[in-house]
Amino acid sequence: MFSSPPTSPTTPIRPSAETSDSTDPHFTTPRRRKTPRINNTKTASKKIFGYTPQDWQVKVTLKILEGHDMIVLAGTGAGKSLVFTMVAIAAALVGFKGVVMVICPLKAPQLDQVRRINELREKATESDTGLPKIRAVAINEDNNDDEAFKELDTDETCLCYAAPECLLRNNTFKKQF
Repeated sequence: MFSSPPTSPTTPIRPSAETSDSTDPHFTTPRRRKTPRINNTKTASKKIFGYTPQDWQVKVTLKILEGHDMIVLAGTGAGKSLVFTMVAIAAALVGFKGVVMVICPLKAPQLDQVRRINELREKATESDTGLPKIRAVAINEDNNDDEAFKELDTDETCLCYAAPECLLRNNTFKKQF
């Protein structure tokens, strides 16, 4: 797992010893102030998916929510997708309106993740109305018209699994992002 400190054009780049200080005013970003307690995110993830996230998944999620860029290398089936979903859950818990974009060139994994997230979320929110209303959408060669991109504007859609070539070809996407 690799991470870099969050930077902006006005944030000076400092040695890594300084960047780990959580009291540093440069790291008090609006996104970080809105970050929910990770226990709320873990609890919601457990209720939706039926298992507790692993420590590495929680650490990666926290780094992303703090604004760090992350590269995560893990084997097939290790749980990388839960990290994307935990970021979306955390955002939904604090009322943040936005979309977690997952660039995935293969249609089968896209559709599998979207189906799984939407089905499990539906079951979980029927029994617990306090869970965030998250929804996923896939954008690929079979689903890349303007209607698919308009789904990204709905209050519940906060995960988008997309093929890169479909994003680059669509004017609605270019206008939104």
